[in-house]
Amino acid sequence: MKKELLVPVGEQESLKQAVMNGADAVYLALKDFGARKYAKNFSHEELIDAVRYCHLYDVKVYVTLNTLIKDSEISSFLEEVRFVHQIGVDAVIMQDWGMMYLVHEKFPNLEIHASTQCHNYHDETLSFLKELGVKRAVLARELSLVEIQDLNVDIDLEVFIHGALCISYSGQCLFSSFVLNRSGNRGSCAGMCRLPYQLVIDGKETDSRYFLSPKELKLAEDIRFFYQIPKVKSFKIEGRMKSPSYVGFITAYYRRILDAIEKNEAYEVDPEREKKLLLLFNRGFTKGHLLMDQKERLMNIDSPNHIGISLGRIEKIHKKKSYLVLAEDLHQGDGIRFANGEGFIVNFLYHLDGRLIAEAKRGQTVVLETDKAVVGPVLKTMDVLLKEELSHLSKRLIPIRIFAKVKIGEPFTLTASCRGITVTETGTIVEPAKSSPVTRERLIQQLSKIKETPFVFETCSVEMDDSVFLVMSHINELRRRVLSQLQQRLEEVKKPFVERTWQAPSCRCSSITPGVSVTLLRDEQWEVVKDYPVHVYTENQKLWSGSVIPRLSRLAKDYPKGIVPMIGEVGGCQHYTKFFGDYFLNVFNLFTVYLFLQKGAQMVTLSPELTPAEMAQLVTDYQKVFHVLPNVEVIIYGRIELMLLKHELASKNALLKDRNQELYPFLVEHGNTRIFSYRPLDYRKELSYFTNISWRIDLFDESKEEISKLLKSILENRK
Repeated sequence: MKKELLVPVGEQESLKQAVMNGADAVYLALKDFGARKYAKNFSHEELIDAVRYCHLYDVKVYVTLNTLIKDSEISSFLEEVRFVHQIGVDAVIMQDWGMMYLVHEKFPNLEIHASTQCHNYHDETLSFLKELGVKRAVLARELSLVEIQDLNVDIDLEVFIHGALCISYSGQCLFSSFVLNRSGNRGSCAGMCRLPYQLVIDGKETDSRYFLSPKELKLAEDIRFFYQIPKVKSFKIEGRMKSPSYVGFITAYYRRILDAIEKNEAYEVDPEREKKLLLLFNRGFTKGHLLMDQKERLMNIDSPNHIGISLGRIEKIHKKKSYLVLAEDLHQGDGIRFANGEGFIVNFLYHLDGRLIAEAKRGQTVVLETDKAVVGPVLKTMDVLLKEELSHLSKRLIPIRIFAKVKIGEPFTLTASCRGITVTETGTIVEPAKSSPVTRERLIQQLSKIKETPFVFETCSVEMDDSVFLVMSHINELRRRVLSQLQQRLEEVKKPFVERTWQAPSCRCSSITPGVSVTLLRDEQWEVVKDYPVHVYTENQKLWSGSVIPRLSRLAKDYPKGIVPMIGEVGGCQHYTKFFGDYFLNVFNLFTVYLFLQKGAQMVTLSPELTPAEMAQLVTDYQKVFHVLPNVEVIIYGRIELMLLKHELASKNALLKDRNQELYPFLVEHGNTRIFSYRPLDYRKELSYFTNISWRIDLFDESKEEISKLLKSILENRK
């Protein structure tokens, strides 16, 4: 079965490059609600044109509406969903649980794909998605080939094969949000993983390195393994922020590979093509968790940037003149970077004799005038000739079948068909020729003049009487009409628009008196907390007894029986009829609250990315819609878990130090690393917002005295 090649496009030129170079589908965003806010993205008018353009070439369009949605945005969000459905997009990609529920209820004919940020990593998650009406799950990039092979839910699967990796599990990262107030869940990621840090272990600091920066995923040599998995329908490339030339190249690169696999042919690695890939963008390449690359092959702690290829070496510097020995050709206009990280565009290139030159060959020594250079290796990060080569747009032609019927006494009829669509146009009555009859060959020659169209003839057949008279201009006009009509029909292919009215159902939720809960991390914290009137959550299995609520890992795959746990991933909803929802569920709006309460949640923690005012408004909105207060709680004090990594950052628990000297504690557990905020979230001065909401305290490394003081103060305010 043919698999889909899915390509990212951040603007119109990238869209054309993707389509012309062989994409089966593209994913893109409007100006709002997409997880790449800083890409150019598409206006409504541009998206209408994009859908028509793609559908003409039988390319599907998926729109990313994959941010978390606040209550104040729901109306605008639904307007965008209605718009994309009406113009015929093939699917929407979403992250927000409540919006998936609502969109499927209101627009049952619109296909929904679940973003990788939904943490789609086992059967239970996929089962939950299927219940929501989701057609496809974009798998977590932390899964291995074996784990993907073992997935056994009837839902289509999509696998990343190339591009940048989020180091945090499934892209669920709060680092940017809590440090710079730029939420990755809201499309504004600041790339905290690409910044330098120091490790502080037992009080000793390492050198500053890029400890959170992974290499680029590249599965070119290994796609065959995934191709054999029936439920894997789509191979996805990352890169909506990339240039049009990159998009065109990488599309053609993987199109060749997939075509070879589909034809059961060997794929020949082309060294020149591989060099071009390195020049366009690379941070070093990894096979990622999919093929279980170890940390050393997963991460590039030396550089977070594009590293290009080795160009040569600066051997000496004299009076701002740098002498570069070339290992590759160099041209005026190329981009280079020196060992100190400084770089520039080579606008002036000199021969050793002082002549200004436009190019130099490998093996030559050339002179650069710059004060940025240092003695040492030099990288080429941009090749001006490659950029020029890739700026030329390929042409993709659409095969069609043409049938002409030329019978004396009947109208001249021309029929064109493609992908199940057939159009027919009729001309004037055919008359017998008095002299110079039109031959079959001449007719076919005239019909074949379609170079200015997107079509190519797959077949051209003619049913024709002998000795007929046809005017060439009439043939041309009929050809133009039939091809124009066919093009319009192909562009307009879309599913019927269906919208239903949503009415609030009865809510499975009995209001409780707002209380206080405490999340424990360490054994000794229990000795302080046990005597206070609070609910207790903990991951510490030694304390799982009595009234203590077990807190399950968000990586849970084995679900203990006979408990009512706190869950951090939606798979737990499929195992437990009663549970508590952790903040990793990213509860941002009243519909997500409703969804989890209906699934059996006894309490749901709201996302700490919401402001106190937004949390209070959510509760008010919920009560207006469902006529009951929801059982929700907010973290009023505690360190937020910013990242969960699928590798050990160090051999023991330690600290991560950023450029501003802030210290982030991290815990190493079972091969994973949990990074926490450098200071606790503290809403003790904003408690007036939360009168109808339960309060949650997450303890970390506070002393017994600090815990007692904290609890007494908060419980006094709760009265």
